[in-house]
Amino acid sequence: MNTPQPYQPNQQPQPQPQYPQQPYGYPQQQGYPPQQLQPYGYPPQPQQPQYPQQPQYPQPQYQQQQPQYNNYGAPRLPFEPGNFFLRFLAWIIDDIIVGLITAVIIGVLWAFGLLLGFLAGNAGGMLLAGVMLWFITIPVGVFTFFAYHIKLETGPKQATLGKQLLGLKIVNERGTTINAGQSIGRILSMVFLSSLFFCIGYFIALFTEKRQALHDLIAGTIVIKR
Repeated sequence: MNTPQPYQPNQQPQPQPQYPQQPYGYPQQQGYPPQQLQPYGYPPQPQQPQYPQQPQYPQPQYQQQQPQYNNYGAPRLPFEPGNFFLRFLAWIIDDIIVGLITAVIIGVLWAFGLLLGFLAGNAGGMLLAGVMLWFITIPVGVFTFFAYHIKLETGPKQATLGKQLLGLKIVNERGTTINAGQSIGRILSMVFLSSLFFCIGYFIALFTEKRQALHDLIAGTIVIKR
């Protein structure tokens, strides 16, 4: 039988040992981590599966091309426009070539007409043949001029013979070969607009960014270096 100890006023109370508290209604578990309890009446939630972490791959680094600028601070064009004086020389060369081709064609037609008049055996037939050939001279020259430019400007070389000799070619705004409609529009604008008022339409090319003359601006064409 334990005899109670008399009360001592100066004696400090002894600390009681602390035991981990278990949830109400669950037995004491040893050596297991505490489990998260669900509210009463709810089924336990399934644990989320743990997936291995995906390996990290380095992102490819792309070098961004910086736009190039000209002396005026504007973006540099992907092509170099043709020089005004080279274009002028090419125009002279093309006119000489077209003139020679036209002269040959008209000469052949004149010779054929005179031969027919001579075979007719009278001066009236020769005169009539001469008058007819005179009236077809201008249409033949115009046709030769148009055919020469359209055929060569829309061909693989993209340039007339004069421009080919001086290293030039004609392209559209996208830098590709022009079509027949653009070539015809360019020729008509060149003859009826750029040639007016002391050929001022040609000198506009000195002040435009892409060195486009008036007929180039209308047709949407650019003369560039090869």
